[in-house]
This record gives sequence, structure tokens and C-alpha cells, in this order.
Amino acid sequence: MTNSSPPLRRRAIPKQARATATVDKILDAGGTALSERGLQGFNTNLVAELAGVNVATLYHYFPDKNAVLLALFERDDLRRVTAISKALAELGTTPDLRAYLAELLSALVSFRLDHPEAIPLRRACRAVPELIEAEEASNRQMAYQIAVALRNRYPSLSAARARVAGEVITRMSATVLDFAAEQPRTAKSARRELEEVLYQYLMSFEQTAE
Repeated sequence: MTNSSPPLRRRAIPKQARATATVDKILDAGGTALSERGLQGFNTNLVAELAGVNVATLYHYFPDKNAVLLALFERDDLRRVTAISKALAELGTTPDLRAYLAELLSALVSFRLDHPEAIPLRRACRAVPELIEAEEASNRQMAYQIAVALRNRYPSLSAARARVAGEVITRMSATVLDFAAEQPRTAKSARRELEEVLYQYLMSFEQTAE
């Protein structure tokens, strides 16, 4: 399929500590703007004002507001993927699968709730073409990592089924966790339901291996 809207990248990559600090300040301000004004109120003038820089400085690093959003997504995604990758490395040897899932899913829900920009950023992932594409790429990579982790725990699991299972787990978990973050009153219940679904699903692999 032809890619009609490639992800925007920064216009200039910071090479000095001062420039890096400026970019970080812009991104922090972008997160504040997104959490306070939402996607509809998000714009480069507001971000520059909150960052304490002029718009020309912002445009030196980011060509438009979607580039700022993309950089915010990449920063958020790096933190999330780092945490999940560490947890997946333990899947093959964890003795208590239910406790493992409960801890991991609780951490992922908390991650969304503890970062004010996380929820509006997740909404942006469903509305901004550059973020839709970036998230799809991230999901594919995450599904691959899950497939590898599943085969480490269940060596008899075929590569083909592991790939499909990785996709299912990735997309189902993202949907439920987004729902949980959007509905804080039911976040714990939603997380527990997802935990139960994943537990029973993974247990089916163990039964197949017997």
C-alpha cells in the first residue's frame, strides 16, 4: 500500500546540550498544551508561549504542530516500549503468570493516568495521520516482541500462531487500556477483566503444550 502521509521528522536535530534542552522544553510545553487544551486547542503558538521560546525557534526543530505531536508520541512510546520489553524478557521464566499480568497491566494503566498528556495523545493517535502511522509501526514491533516472548515460554507454539497471538494481544490490550484510562472509575475493573482474558488465553497455550 502506498504511503501517502509519511511521518514528519524534526527539521534540525539538536547536537549541543543547550539545543537539546530547548527541544526538551518545547516537548514538555507540548505535553502541557495537549493536556490543558486537548487536540483541538493544540497549536505551535501556544506551545512556543508555554515553552518560553519564539515560534521561529520552535519551527527550527519542528516544521508544524503535527511534528511536535509526533515527537511527543515517540517520547511517550519509548518509555512505554522500554517498560514492556523489560517485562516481556521475564515472561519465559515467571512462575506466577497471573501475578505477572496483574503487575504489568497495572503499570500500563498507571502510566496513562500518571502522565497528563497521555490520554489526549492517545486520542491524537486515532485522529492525526502521522501518529496513526507511527502507532501502527510501534504496534507491529510490539506484536513481534510478544510473539518472541510467547515462543520463549511455550517452545512448542508455532511461529505462525505466535505472530497472530502477538497481534491479538497487542491490539486488544491497547484498546482496553485506552478505555480504562478514559474511564478512571472503571479502570481497575477493566484492567482485571483484561488480566483474566489474557491469563486464560495464555493458559490455553500451556494446555496445548502438555
